[in-house]
Amino acid sequence: MNRVKGQDVAFEPAKLLWLIQRDFLQGKSVKEMVDEALRHVPNHDGDKNIDQVNQIRDSLAIMGDNSTAFSLPQDMSGHCTVDEFSSLRNDRAWYNLTFVMVELIWHDVEGKRLVIIFLDQNRQKIVAIVPQDLIHLYNDDTLMGGFFSLNHFQIENLNYHEYPKYHNYLLVCSEKKIVINEYTKLLSLELTIPRGACIYPLVPSIIKLKHDRRPKKFIVDVVGRIIEGKRDRCCFELSLRDKTGHTIQMFLSTLKPSDVICTILAVQRKSIIYVSRVKFVHLPDINILKSTELSRITYDPDMLEARDI
Repeated sequence: MNRVKGQDVAFEPAKLLWLIQRDFLQGKSVKEMVDEALRHVPNHDGDKNIDQVNQIRDSLAIMGDNSTAFSLPQDMSGHCTVDEFSSLRNDRAWYNLTFVMVELIWHDVEGKRLVIIFLDQNRQKIVAIVPQDLIHLYNDDTLMGGFFSLNHFQIENLNYHEYPKYHNYLLVCSEKKIVINEYTKLLSLELTIPRGACIYPLVPSIIKLKHDRRPKKFIVDVVGRIIEGKRDRCCFELSLRDKTGHTIQMFLSTLKPSDVICTILAVQRKSIIYVSRVKFVHLPDINILKSTELSRITYDPDMLEARDI
């Protein structure tokens, strides 16, 4: 409404143009950022200032059908080029990573997001959350296990409630997350893979797993030699031992037919196996490991922790 000569007269609002600097998007799409800006803030205490801001939001929302939003590109010069995740410290900086491996791409249905877990050359993990409007670019299982450079991205603190969880078990615990945006590039390193590059993350020792009684639920990776094993159809109960000389029980289930055959042979030969993404379960007296649908088994893996077991 507009007031003309003492009377309220309706008028057609002008077109509203939103210009949002891209680093303020923090991984969100432009539409998500605008929707968030127009969302009411709770005002349980009846604060007049919050009331006024919410009225402004309502007025702007009325123009929703007559508005356009753009994100403004940042200066892409002055990027920090780093080799490992421990060098990612400045939330305001733009980064290029010379080497990453895609360890997991997982569609978190409950959280309605796509999660990527990267490994660096020191075998450390970090998580990236892909914005909804870019999921189609990264939702590709063929990227898993590939070596890449990762260019033009920022980082943010990863809050506990944002941690990706599988059946309430934490998939990864990293202080920072990688913020992927529309200019982020994942470039294949098929011809320039660094010497000594490893496809396995750092693996905790079995003695550490045996004595860790923290109440949090974790997904872990494990490597060890099969000391003994029992089979019940497609399920296995295995006793694994690593170079510390300690053992832990692991239960494998929902295996592919090829893994069933390979595991039978591994039990017979007392082979070394690496199993990714298993549940670390606390029973009253002991800790055990249980495989998940995300687990992958490697027989006789070429990794440091598998030597001299």
